Amino acid sequence: MRRFPQALLGLAMAAAVAVSPSQALDINEEVTLPDAEVGTFYSFQLEAEEGCLPYRFSFSSGRLPAGLQVTPEGELVGSPAEAGLFEFYVAVDDSPTCASPQSQGRFTLRVLPDLAVASSELPRARPGAPSRARLEPLNPEEGWPLRWSVRGGTLPPGLTLAEDGTVAGTPTQVGLFTFVARVEEPFRRFGERDLRLAVSDPLALGAVAPAPGEVGLRYRFQPSFSGGLAPLSWALERGTLPPGLALDAATGAIAGLPREAGSFSLSLMATDLAGERASASLLLRIVPKLAIATEALPPARVGRPYGARLGSQGGLGPVRWRLPRGTLPPGVRLKPNGLLQGTPRAAGTYPLLVEARDRLGARALASLVLRVEAT
Repeated sequence: MRRFPQALLGLAMAAAVAVSPSQALDINEEVTLPDAEVGTFYSFQLEAEEGCLPYRFSFSSGRLPAGLQVTPEGELVGSPAEAGLFEFYVAVDDSPTCASPQSQGRFTLRVLPDLAVASSELPRARPGAPSRARLEPLNPEEGWPLRWSVRGGTLPPGLTLAEDGTVAGTPTQVGLFTFVARVEEPFRRFGERDLRLAVSDPLALGAVAPAPGEVGLRYRFQPSFSGGLAPLSWALERGTLPPGLALDAATGAIAGLPREAGSFSLSLMATDLAGERASASLLLRIVPKLAIATEALPPARVGRPYGARLGSQGGLGPVRWRLPRGTLPPGVRLKPNGLLQGTPRAAGTYPLLVEARDRLGARALASLVLRVEAT
């Protein structure tokens, strides 16, 4: 019998093992990958057999969910960013000393959408009145019971959250309450969301009937409201304010010094702390500035009845008149309605300063002269 050197015999045996069909490298694809969930860390160890260690795994083809990868060590790992059913192939190579043919396996992974709270807001509750609302989940999986709870914050006193997602009771305190609602499956997914629940009467603006203003006269109008949750923010929803006036967004007051007369149609909108809105239309009237229209007085004659009426323009009546300076002829007087009346008893020239004052307090002055002729 021919004898081979021991070293050559070992190489021959290794080569025989490397090509032996029973020792072919194989990736284990007879596994069911556990479901993954969007946004939740996932890890699964793929396995191979036969061939020679160390194994080197790699993604081959198909589609992996965004956020997952196959590591060289064979770990399917990451946080998936998309839901769906994904089919992909993974390849495995072994040690270069063996040079086994590459093995590939086909895998299917289901990525479930993240369980979440679908409800974004709850209807406003009224203090002292029974209230009931239902929270809704997003992406629940059929066959798994859900359980709801409050994980932070507080519900309004008098209201509770049941495990089935029902918020019910009779609130006893006005305010805006924030809490964290949690929905969860047993031992599996969960979702949380910050929610707000307002307790108040509905927001409503009072009857809006602003008093008229006058050009050049300081003006302020304060709208009224009821219900809602303070503080409110105010805005001009429609129309244009009179030139010289501005809206205070914090108080709703319209104030300033009007520069132009006219009727201005506009709409105010108020928004409360919880986002409820109420609107009201109004007509704001600005009258022209008060002025004295009389430029000269007709002459009077001693011993004869005299009458002359002072005239004004602009302003808001009634207009009241007075004589802040000067002296009327004896026998003649100025009535509050602007009528100069009487029977003068002495001739002469009488310089007068007359004043007109309207209902809004605007004031106008004019210098006039009353001449009384002798008979």
